Amino acid sequence: MKLAALAVLVASGVATAGTDSLADLKALVSQGAFKEAYVHLGDVAPAQRNADWVDVAASAAAGV
Repeated sequence: MKLAALAVLVASGVATAGTDSLADLKALVSQGAFKEAYVHLGDVAPAQRNADWVDVAASAAAGV
């Protein structure tokens, strides 16, 4: 029973830890972590996907 509760807590922590901001994505691209940035492009809300996001998305996709 305790193991199941621990698994739920860990899973919920992992789910919330994966939301990157545009600044995070820019940092990933500048570090050459193109695949990680590409995977997390969807973390930025559609209303916040401006010209900077498009540049980051293009850089991440080209790097992958």
